[in-house]
Amino acid sequence: MRLLLLGAALLVPRSPGLPASPSPGLPVSPSPGLRISPSSSSALQADDKKELEAIMARMKLLKNYSCVVAIDGVGEKTTIECSVADGTLYVRSPKAEVVRKGTKTLTRPKDGEWKEGPPAKDDFKQPYEAAAILVSKAPAFKKERTDKIRGVTVVVYAYSFEANAAKDALKESGAGLWQAWVESIADWSRAKNGVLVYVSCNDKLVLRVEQRVTVPAKVGKARTMTLDLDFGDFGTTKLNLPEEVKAKLK
Repeated sequence: MRLLLLGAALLVPRSPGLPASPSPGLPVSPSPGLRISPSSSSALQADDKKELEAIMARMKLLKNYSCVVAIDGVGEKTTIECSVADGTLYVRSPKAEVVRKGTKTLTRPKDGEWKEGPPAKDDFKQPYEAAAILVSKAPAFKKERTDKIRGVTVVVYAYSFEANAAKDALKESGAGLWQAWVESIADWSRAKNGVLVYVSCNDKLVLRVEQRVTVPAKVGKARTMTLDLDFGDFGTTKLNLPEEVKAKLK
């Protein structure tokens, strides 16, 4: 599983009434300057995190959604599309496809054939599950501002991790999903990073999760590496699995 998803991206859910899921190249509201506040133990920030964790717990229960994961910084930009429906996860990357139902997995490398793989491990998580772990590892979150995503008004929750804490949180949340991206950063102690979570004001749905890591360069400008998860198609996602895959999953 890790081999398939190295350096790739995730997919996320959407709900009825929201616009259709964006294409990977579709512009989304930027995060100007990543204006992220330092960690604080204030009651206000503690309440904001508690509120966000409750929202994430609800998102984990969704049975039908899609997610586009975009990773930039592992030598090239990579996009992975994920669909979740009725307990089945379908992942499409430029290099391979994976279908997981329970602990059963099927894989197909590019231009190859579908084969049964080893039982799925705990580190192969559905997108919302991975995002919820990332949120839980931050000591606090602050409601930073309101914004718009695909015409939907959202509240942006923000937090700036300690460098090594960010590395640990990313490893635990994504593991095989974005392991290569994490390991491509040689010196986390010098990295500046932050995570942003976009929640729709009306439906309280997590529409986007952004992780930004800025790494100082020995020569020239610092480079910013990104991991973006865009969620949508809540309640309307269809897997469109090949017949041979459906037969193998029975």
